[in-house]
Amino acid sequence: MSDEPKKRSRRWVCWTIALLILYPVSIGPASWLCAHSDSQWAAPIYHTTYMPIDLARTLSPTVDKAFIWYEKLWLPAP
Repeated sequence: MSDEPKKRSRRWVCWTIALLILYPVSIGPASWLCAHSDSQWAAPIYHTTYMPIDLARTLSPTVDKAFIWYEKLWLPAP
């Protein structure tokens, strides 16, 4: 028996964990890009891409506060 199936499953698990971390963390740079973009395509793509996070923010005030804090790190003060 070879170790190839084990290596593939480990790689799959690593990629899944990386994506689960990178997806929510990417909202900061995406917010910055959306705020600094002059084009009209940025906002609809932003809202479509981060719709699951927006839903979680709607359902949980704690999640909303965390994302507000994180987005403030990327966006200029009003």
